[in-house]
Amino acid sequence: MGITICEDVWNDKNFWANLRYERDPVTELIAQGTTLLLNISASPYTINKRTLRLEMLRSIAMTHKRPVIYVNQVGGDDSLIFDGASMAVTADGKVAAQALAFEEDLVLFDTETGEGEFHPQPPEEIEYAYRALIVARAITFPNADSRKCWSG
Repeated sequence: MGITICEDVWNDKNFWANLRYERDPVTELIAQGTTLLLNISASPYTINKRTLRLEMLRSIAMTHKRPVIYVNQVGGDDSLIFDGASMAVTADGKVAAQALAFEEDLVLFDTETGEGEFHPQPPEEIEYAYRALIVARAITFPNADSRKCWSG
């Protein structure tokens, strides 16, 4: 198993027009013979990022013909929101396991069979953004009564 950390996977020459770094940790791990990639991330939420993230992970999996397990932080701090939504992508680019977004979750993925659990995701980006706002409110006003909290 090859382990990458967060931005290590955001440097794929087959996906990005401009590379962030000269070295590509994913390519280096593949050259060393890894059969499974695990990415541990604290990738903050931005609107439409989930689609970009998925396409990038699919590209890595299919280019290198290796499954990619992506584990993302959930929650936030004063200025960042993390959407979680961890997943496993098979070597052919299929999402084989999916964790909840904006909630702590546990999903199982069998590396032998390539099968895993799917937990529901908000279908529309507006609902995904709404859940990010709920997390932000909970972090910013942890003791506030949500019926009395206004945003504008």
